[in-house]
Amino acid sequence: MKNFNKYQFLRDLEEMIINDLDSGNIELDEDSIQEYIYSVIDNAVIYYADSWAIAYELGDNNFENPITGETCKNITELAYYSLLDYVQGEIDIDSIITNYETLKA
Repeated sequence: MKNFNKYQFLRDLEEMIINDLDSGNIELDEDSIQEYIYSVIDNAVIYYADSWAIAYELGDNNFENPITGETCKNITELAYYSLLDYVQGEIDIDSIITNYETLKA
């Protein structure tokens, strides 16, 4: 099984957001950053082995969607929603925007 580290994923995600804000690939607003996060998570669960590693790391093995409570249809769906739930609990988009604006001022 491939390894997945939820803490490293958060650090990498925050760095990617800042880099793409700097390069102009995403706008400095909540919706653009949220869409970017969805895209990064979607890419993280493309491969079956990665999805299992993500679900294992996040401790989600009952196939219950942590956001809706419904049963996930497959491991990719479980990994996506588990990772999304984790990221939403750990990353404050408003804080990212405020800190970025402060650094660039």
